[in-house]
Amino acid sequence: MKMNSNADNLMREINQEFPVIEMPKSDEIPHHRAGCVTCEHLAADLAVFRDKTIDAKLIRELHQEMSHLSAKAWRWMLPFYLRYCLTSEAEYSRFETEFLIYSLAPTEEFEADTSGRLSLISVDQLQVLLKFLSYLLSIEYWKSYCPTELYRGIAFLMKTLEERSRKA
Repeated sequence: MKMNSNADNLMREINQEFPVIEMPKSDEIPHHRAGCVTCEHLAADLAVFRDKTIDAKLIRELHQEMSHLSAKAWRWMLPFYLRYCLTSEAEYSRFETEFLIYSLAPTEEFEADTSGRLSLISVDQLQVLLKFLSYLLSIEYWKSYCPTELYRGIAFLMKTLEERSRKA
């Protein structure tokens, strides 16, 4: 996306709130327990990225597999993924951003599952995710392409933040 002052501010917040962390151990990457063939294949596929710079190739590898990643894998992956979504490359392909929107906008039946994947994301990071979805809603393409999902994601993140503040 062409960086404007809103995108620049969002990128600063992403850089501040989402530090790069080490990739989780292979057995900590999958969301589902042992026996999920998809998760086992995903962990094996991601092993080639261990100790390497995370780039667009990895984001493309992950974008359709978000529901198979654990909370630890989400915490590791989001710093790279969010930064990527604000690049001109992501603006061109759009698939990765689209799938992140869907992953942050669960229908009611998948809210608990998504909450589990976001369980290691801090309140400040959740607020940045909320700003990220709000930013996308300000972009005409995303506003017209998937407004329902953006609004659902914003509502879900606000609900998640409210639940966290009640527990604190």
